[in-house]
Amino acid sequence: SSGINAEYGGGLCGWSDHKKDQFDWTRHRGSTGTMNTGPKYDHTRGSPKGYYMYIEASLPRIVGDKAILKSPSFSASGQCTLNFWYTMYGRTIADLNVHLVNETGQYVIWSISGDQGPDWIQATYNLPTMSQFQIMFEGIRGDNVGGDIAIDDVSFSAQTATNSARSSR
Repeated sequence: SSGINAEYGGGLCGWSDHKKDQFDWTRHRGSTGTMNTGPKYDHTRGSPKGYYMYIEASLPRIVGDKAILKSPSFSASGQCTLNFWYTMYGRTIADLNVHLVNETGQYVIWSISGDQGPDWIQATYNLPTMSQFQIMFEGIRGDNVGGDIAIDDVSFSAQTATNSARSSR
């Protein structure tokens, strides 16, 4: 894969908090602070020493609170594919949405809801050809503390892929 690769081991890789949300994505390693939700390790290393980004659903968060992580602006000379890994483990998981922002507006291009189990799952999405764009990951808090959502290894590649989800332990 070529282009940007956000593994989060060295920081936020140019990604930033969106100012029009209720809380922030957190760079973290190891288990999250709540039992029976969130990952125990990152995807990159499969180790509690590796980092990932996640939303913490514990108080003071309330139902429907949103955390948005936005990418820097990218330019693409041809079609490219967004690749990332996510985990959505917990009884009260709400939603993970991926938004595309370009010169024509903002669009939800990928979305999943509910408990997907404890494993990291790969997602890919073929982006349309466009000159400049940003990607935003939106995590939405469910109705209780068991709703931690995490992402890792976000990358863009020049080749196209089949839109898919693949599990990894």
